[in-house]
Amino acid sequence: MARFERGDLAGAVPFLQRASQARPQDARVWKALGVAYAAQKMYREAERPLARSCELDRTLEDACYFYARALYALDRFESSIQALQRANGNSWKVQLGMAQALEALGRADEAEREFRRSRETARGIDPSSGVGLGLFLVRQGRAAEAIPVLDDVLKRFPNSAEAQTHLGRALLESGRAEESIPHLERAVALAPSSAQAHLLLAKAYVRQGRAETAQPHFDAAARLGEEK
Repeated sequence: MARFERGDLAGAVPFLQRASQARPQDARVWKALGVAYAAQKMYREAERPLARSCELDRTLEDACYFYARALYALDRFESSIQALQRANGNSWKVQLGMAQALEALGRADEAEREFRRSRETARGIDPSSGVGLGLFLVRQGRAAEAIPVLDDVLKRFPNSAEAQTHLGRALLESGRAEESIPHLERAVALAPSSAQAHLLLAKAYVRQGRAETAQPHFDAAARLGEEK
């Protein structure tokens, strides 16, 4: 855990594997091992230890949630929902995970209910649920409805790069390019490595007839996209 906490995830794994062999009934060990894999985006390796952790103690904080998120990352959305049903249903993170899995399955009405439920649970605690709802509305072709949702997030969390980015996108897709630019400029300032923020800002500049100003952001978006 000392290695894990200082960011040496790969170095933590062999010790956690040995711990899981020594204490095979300890859900905390399996959870830590799974999270160490997942943090390295090794979701296939994370699946088994996280499944074991959820199976051993579904009341352990985030055990079933982390298992569900690994399944989601593997595009196993039905299985992710089943894992979330074993988790704490009053958690905004669980509600958000459920919404995202339902959206991925094309079950938009159910997804929207869960996004809204998660936003109400998390309001004032974390921006992720509000951002999730706003982005969902944009993806559903309802950008105008997303604007007040994302604006509300920014009133509470003005330094949320994701909220700035997606509010800029919603304004841009609603034909309000000029209004989108301050939000997208702020998004780039907060998250200079975001290819999406650079690309959206470049598009907003182009719509304002500022092609020369846009070009460095097109270049940054291309470079950052290649680096991923």
